[in-house]
Amino acid sequence: MKFIKLRSVVIIMWVINFCLILILSGHIFVAHTLSKSIIHNAARSDLLPEITMANELSEQRAYEEELFIQGILESENSTTRRTGWIPHWDFSAGVDSFKKDPKSFYSISPVLYEINVDGTLKTHSPGKLPELLTIARRHNVKIIPSVVEFDWQVISEIFNDENAMERHVRLLTAEVLRNNYDGIDIDYESTQLQDKFLYFEFLEKLGDNLKKEDKILSVSIISQWDTTHYSALPQTREVQDLDYLPQIADEIRIMSYDWTHQGSPEPGPIAPLNWMESVVEYAVIHKKVPRDKVWLGVHLYGYDWSTDPSRTRASARTADYIARNRIETEYDPLIGENVGSYQCGDFTCTIFHQSKEGVKARENLAKRYGIKGVAFWKIGREGELLE
Repeated sequence: MKFIKLRSVVIIMWVINFCLILILSGHIFVAHTLSKSIIHNAARSDLLPEITMANELSEQRAYEEELFIQGILESENSTTRRTGWIPHWDFSAGVDSFKKDPKSFYSISPVLYEINVDGTLKTHSPGKLPELLTIARRHNVKIIPSVVEFDWQVISEIFNDENAMERHVRLLTAEVLRNNYDGIDIDYESTQLQDKFLYFEFLEKLGDNLKKEDKILSVSIISQWDTTHYSALPQTREVQDLDYLPQIADEIRIMSYDWTHQGSPEPGPIAPLNWMESVVEYAVIHKKVPRDKVWLGVHLYGYDWSTDPSRTRASARTADYIARNRIETEYDPLIGENVGSYQCGDFTCTIFHQSKEGVKARENLAKRYGIKGVAFWKIGREGELLE
């Protein structure tokens, strides 16, 4: 009799838990669907992408239910891994920000290298680099410097010269080993489609070298989502093929910002939340990129546009600048950014910028999809955004 009663209690508890999971998953799906519907009406709905594949949405809902069962989603206070770039041209400010709370970072990427057409490196050695390395190592923060290049011709010349490519791979490997870095981040933001196979040959050779030494190959890429046409850098996006890249790279950092860029003639959100979600969905659901390899790029800056006809581009603004000039803005939860207008001389300026609420929303997005974490551009002069 006691066994029958106990079995009845267990069955009742199981039914209650199952109903709670169904209710929560329903809320998640409704909120997910509503947020997409609302933002399409709120911010340039003609351009924002829609992810409508029912099987892919079902896959994510099942994944979220599993996270809830494991107790991951129920805690809003659980932490999200963080990494970030510190550019050499504003290095001191970046180090000052990093050392406020280094333990909150999983890794840090000082931007230390550019490249020459012969495959050699242009190395930057900022004055505070030793301080950064000391602090990072003291707190077990991985050090993964970045190599950046924006000129497709330089990249193409290296890739199409066998000696230059071999030299490039050899020197990058040597830099990692000589300085005892934990890996290297490749951020080549302009490549030609004709060089796609050479691009992957380069990454494979570098990856093989680093893997032998238990080092990390990180590759930063331009955002991709479910669309057949990209107005900016379409060849680069095609080269950075998510069907092949995960087979080589240990980490993939998706630079999911500048949806509205500095050259845009009209003000707009820099990285609206539902667009960022479509970028994540495209990577981990449509392209099946392993979630533990994906970093979601998060901006820590703002752009403001002026009605002054002589200003043909938006001006980049840091959180420190906005606070110092007492620019008043309000958080818009639909896009996850602060928005405001103010007088700038004889003209009117409209600004979109990051906020603490926006950072939290993006970290929660990364947590909900179970990806590795968020990658901030850039560390330095971000005020209280990361506190």
